[in-house]
Amino acid sequence: MKFTKLFLVTLILILAFTFVCNAEDVVLKFGHQYPTDHPHHEGAKYFKEFVEKRTNNRIKVQIYPNNQLGNSPELWESIQLGSVDIILCDPGSPSFSDIPLWDLVMGPFMYRDFDHAFKVAHSPMMEKMYKELEEKVGVTMLEPIWNYGVRYLTTADTKVETPEDLKGLKIRTPDIPSFIKAIEVMGGNATPINFGELYMALSQGVVDGQENPAGIIYSKKFYEVQDYLMKTGHILSKNAVYMNTSVLENLSEEDQQIIKQTIYEAGRYNDKLIEKNEEEMLIKLEELGMKIIELDMEVFREKAIKGLKESFNEEELEFFNKVQNIK
Repeated sequence: MKFTKLFLVTLILILAFTFVCNAEDVVLKFGHQYPTDHPHHEGAKYFKEFVEKRTNNRIKVQIYPNNQLGNSPELWESIQLGSVDIILCDPGSPSFSDIPLWDLVMGPFMYRDFDHAFKVAHSPMMEKMYKELEEKVGVTMLEPIWNYGVRYLTTADTKVETPEDLKGLKIRTPDIPSFIKAIEVMGGNATPINFGELYMALSQGVVDGQENPAGIIYSKKFYEVQDYLMKTGHILSKNAVYMNTSVLENLSEEDQQIIKQTIYEAGRYNDKLIEKNEEEMLIKLEELGMKIIELDMEVFREKAIKGLKESFNEEELEFFNKVQNIK
């Protein structure tokens, strides 16, 4: 009888200890839209591996790639509601919450190169906007820039060499103001379509073309339904990592710093993969039959910037000029 009582007490203590330990464990849901062979997913895996290692598995990360948790607007809504903890998506996503200027963050012809975009993303001007984001919608900017590659235009059967060649062409864009504006100011008809439906839309001729970085054009096999790739480079494409502010602040200071440091490292790991892959992808696309068209980008730039400045209000024009002045 004494042995049985001792056994029960020991068992209860073990279970209680296990419960306490498990209660301290945190599982973070990390959602993104990108395929599992894309550098963004590799960056997410880097984050998962090293966060779990550095916290001795106090924090575990579950990654949901490839639109499993929805597109950009759906991910943005989910992180505000707290049904997803971390998202990797368009850096202009706060515009879905009607916060001014965010739709310009990845606007056409906004940045000279990736180094310029990196400096802007980590500038005091942007830090002020990140603070406002936390206060207004409860979302923290974990890391404002993961390179996504230069965006190129593709078409099924129209070779585009000047802005005039875009006239009348329906070009798919994400349903994001800055991407829509990019096509419009260059002379095309922007047609927002869900990314998951894009291949079908191209194959059925619902749209004449689309725009994306070379890695996405390759991984999603758009070369099967598009003949031409024009090196417009109209948007230096990047993404950002956001976290629900309450979830982040409920962690210890030590774990918050681990999260922030690791997501920064994961971003730089992603950047190296993107840089390495982009040239390789262009070569592969050409080998698969796509015709790669070099362009005089100054012609496109002049037309686009003229159209942009005409459409900007005073506050937007000031933002655009401040970005240009960052060296």
